[in-house]
This record gives sequence, C-alpha cells and structure tokens, in this order.
Amino acid sequence: MEEIKEKLKESIKNAEKVLKDLDSYSSLLIKNYEEEFKKLKSSFGSFLDFETMKPFLRRPYKIIPSKRPNEFYVCVPKFIDFQIGWLDPNLSDNAWNVFIINKFTQWFEPLSSELKEELKLPEAKGMFIENSKLIFPENLTEKVKKELGQYLENIEKGRAKVKPASEFFLLAELISKGELPFRFKPVDKEDLREPNVKFDFSGKWGFQKEAIDKFLQYGHIGIFWFTSAGKSFPAMYIMDITKGKKALVVPNLTVKEQWINYFKQYAPHLLNEVEIYTYLGGGTYGKMLGKEYSLIVYDEVHMLPADTFCRLATIRTKYVVGLSATPTREDHREDYVISLTGVPLGQRWKDLIQLLGKEYHKINVYVVQNEPAKLKKMKEIFKPDKKTIIYSWRLDLGERIAQMLNLPFISGVTSGRKRLEILKESKSLVASSVVDLGVSVKDLENIIEVSGLFGSRREEVQLSGRLFHSELKGKEHSIIMTIDEFYKYKKRLTGLSEKGFHINLIPCVKEFIFKEPEKITKPKEIRKPKVKEKKEVRKFW
Repeated sequence: MEEIKEKLKESIKNAEKVLKDLDSYSSLLIKNYEEEFKKLKSSFGSFLDFETMKPFLRRPYKIIPSKRPNEFYVCVPKFIDFQIGWLDPNLSDNAWNVFIINKFTQWFEPLSSELKEELKLPEAKGMFIENSKLIFPENLTEKVKKELGQYLENIEKGRAKVKPASEFFLLAELISKGELPFRFKPVDKEDLREPNVKFDFSGKWGFQKEAIDKFLQYGHIGIFWFTSAGKSFPAMYIMDITKGKKALVVPNLTVKEQWINYFKQYAPHLLNEVEIYTYLGGGTYGKMLGKEYSLIVYDEVHMLPADTFCRLATIRTKYVVGLSATPTREDHREDYVISLTGVPLGQRWKDLIQLLGKEYHKINVYVVQNEPAKLKKMKEIFKPDKKTIIYSWRLDLGERIAQMLNLPFISGVTSGRKRLEILKESKSLVASSVVDLGVSVKDLENIIEVSGLFGSRREEVQLSGRLFHSELKGKEHSIIMTIDEFYKYKKRLTGLSEKGFHINLIPCVKEFIFKEPEKITKPKEIRKPKVKEKKEVRKFW
C-alpha cells in the first residue's frame, strides 16, 4: 500500500505541474490575445468584456454539486480540449461538455491537490478481500461489525472471515463505499518465467510496455486503450510470463476463435496452458467454480458487472487483467468495471490515435422517416466494391437485408470458426451483435448500421472501433436512424463525440428538427449487481 501511495503522490505532483504550466500558458494567452479581443469587441459589440473573461481563461470550467452524495459535475465549453472523469451524455450538448467526478473516477486519474481540496471526496479506508477474508485497519473493527457484519463471521481486529456465498455481496458493498476491494502487490518472482512470444514492444508499440510494468507492480490491472491499440498483446505477454493455471474469459465464440488464432501465431504454447471461456457460454461459472488460477484475463471486461456474469469475479485467482476499449455501462456500474479488475491504464483516444499514426474516420448519421426509408437509404449508400459490414442488432431485419442484397449473415447460430471465415473471405456481409466486440478485420472499409442496442454508447463506440483495425484509408461509418429512433436513442452518439469523432448529421426528412438532449432532473439510482441469474431482455431499435 505504501508503494501505491508513493505512486499516487508522484501522479498528483505531475498533475500539479501541468496545472501550473497551464496557468502560465493562460497568462501568456491573455497577454497575446488582448489586442485581438479588442478587435472582436468592435465587431460583436459592447457585450464582450475582456476583464471578466480573464478569470475564465485561467479557469475555463465550472464545478457544480450533483444530487448524489460526493459527486460533482464539471462543465467545460466544447471548444476546449479537456477531459476529466466521465462524460455525461444526458447533460452535454453541442456547446458544453459535462463531466462527472466522484470517488470512483479518481481511480482513473488522481485529482490535483487543488481539486482534491475543493471537492473533499472521501478516500478509501484500505479494506480488501484476500483468501476469503476481509482485511481492514484495526481501528475500523466496530464500524465493520456494524456495517458489514451480515457478510462476515469470526470478526477480529483487522480481519474477518467472509461467510459462504457472501463474497460477491461484500464486494459490491465495499465498492459502493469507494473501496478497491483487492490487495494490490507486486507479482511474486517465483510466479514468473522468461518470455517466449513471437512479438516485442518496439517502435510505436513501446507504450504497451507500460501495461507489463504496471502488472508486475500491482498484479491487478485494467487496460482501457482504444480499439486497435493492441490490448491483446500485453495480455498475451502477461499470460506467457505467468506460471500456473490460467483462464481467459471472452464475449463470444467469434472472439474465442480470434484469440486461438493469436495464440497459434504468437504463442503456441498458450493453447495448452490457458482455459478459454465465454461470458455467454452456458454454465461458465459452474465450470470455473472450485478451480484456482494464477491469472484470469477478462476480455471486454465491461461485461463483467452484468447481473448474469458478475459471479465470475469471485473465482479464485492470484492475479487479474481486464481489457476493454469502452469501460462504460448504461446501468452506471463503471465503478465495478474498475474495482473488479485493478489499477486502470488508459490514454485519451486522440493521443493514441496520433501516436499510432491513425486517423478518425467519417461518421454520417442519416435520419429517415421510417423502416422502409431506412432500407432504401441503406441500398443507396451501400457500395458493393468496398468491403462493408452491414450491422443489425435485430435478427429479423438482418436476415431480411441479407436476402435483399444476397449477402452472408453472421449471427449467434453461425459457428465461431465459420464467422471468421466469412469475415475474411466475403467482400461484404450482414452481421448481428456477435461482431461488435473484439473482431479485427484488416481490410474493412465501411460499416452501415441499420439497427442497434437501445441507447448504448458502449456498443456504438465498439462497433465504430472495428474500422480502426483496418489498414485502409477513406473509411466510413454510416448510421441510419428513423426520426423516432434518433430522438429516443441519440445518446449512443455521445460515446463517439466523447472519443473525438466529428458526427455529420444528415436529415433526410423535412419535418426533422434537431432537439437538444433533455436535462435530467433526478439522477438514476445505481443498482448493485444481483448474483442470481435472470433471463435477459433484449431491447433494440
């Protein structure tokens, strides 16, 4: 814990230096642009006041308390390239970005001393679970008995045994209190071996080495780089250097087959060392229960907090790695994504895109009258000479489009190996949600989206992220929505805006009027995951 505190102090020191540099830079801007501002004033009229603009240039954001305890909104004009906490899609609009800061967002990036002092967010008390025991500071013994006693037995000073079948409920309770419930400590040297993989982290990929260093330092990490930034490679390297029984949990059979191909190409020995399971596989929890692993890697770890999958977080393992380009959830369980994984590693999409020499592709949003008009627009923009995935979350609509254009259709009934063959060999195809995660198609040129999952920002970003894997230029992502769908589910588009995409809104109906997002008057309640499995309800547009 002391080592972690020192690292946090170092991060805070760096953040304060950045703020100091920013303050100096803003002073320079004020000096350099005062004359330009006078010219603007003469053009726009007397309502522009330079003196009152000086404080804005020094502090171009506003902090407003939320209705939730220990949570704040940070409002920033959209023309300022600024990112902190999580972007709120409901309160942000064309002019302002509104970010949320709370006790959980600190785990992504430590706050500066200035913000920390102003916000006074509660700090973690240092409670964690290890070998079915809760470890906590001795001075909190009575507090633990009172607030957590229902999950514990044999409570002593500084430790208590977790009752059978209560571990996940205790995890959820600790997370709700702002605790990171696992003990982060360096990987034991006896658990490591020499690397034996057929790749390295040279050249522009050198930044990936940071993930290896963080894993060796903490043993529990989450890698949240953007799509195509190569999260699979540090994960593979970690699986390679870690001794013992290992498990990899992936979203579906498509991604499972892709991981198998990665192993064959870069680390063949892992085929015999790593058990691969799917979140959606029947009985995955039962198959893993009772086993003890040296390492579990959760691919697309944003799925882990779901009611159906959260029990997988309680499987015995010494070390954990989580992977996701989109650690966001519409049920507001982002804190579970981080706390069930480990120390988060993330860089802004803009920074990594520039580092890797990639470009943002074009995003076109077509707003049409109804479903027939949607299909008409799809046929109009579909280019048979360009490799295209036509995406439909609705299976009936996907089958209809496939028949209409005489294209193959990949869905849940298509075998994992067959899915990859179709993706590789077909010029164009229609696909359901089985290809929106973790699939890499190097020659993909266009995505046409005709049906999506409700207002899911995560799905929209993941889907568009497939184009970052492509090595071709001039790529496009076209989204076709009816007027009703746009008004109901346009918040999914804010996920793209947050990552730096420019969205071209193309109304195809005269009666369409763009409406700003409705303001939230009462925040949604954050539910704790339920351990009991339940039938999932498919919502779609």
